Amino acid sequence: MPGFTIVHGGATGIDQSFAEACAELGIPQEVHPARWEALDMPGALISQDKRGRPYVAHAGPIRNQEMVDAGASMCLAFHRDLESSKGTLDCVRTAIAAEIPTYVCFDETATPVRLRAGDERSG
Repeated sequence: MPGFTIVHGGATGIDQSFAEACAELGIPQEVHPARWEALDMPGALISQDKRGRPYVAHAGPIRNQEMVDAGASMCLAFHRDLESSKGTLDCVRTAIAAEIPTYVCFDETATPVRLRAGDERSG
């Protein structure tokens, strides 16, 4: 059993890929899904979607903070256009602010690039 745990947000895309790989390889994982429907969450900012259904507008950033607070020792993010991102960019900024070593893979080569506080790519 490895001495690490993969922490992810349980979203579609790369999170789902990590979940499937962890399950197949027997690597422990900790999933922190955004709670968009937790309308009774203390301090919840409620908004409405296009159909008029209420949701917690900042559930993604809350989830990102929870993942950082879980004690991550490294953040690895994947996004082709990080500057236009909302969720991934917020997670990267949150990890950097917590002084967690943060790496981003910007393209298909998956070459990780270290981002630090003040890096223009992390806003």
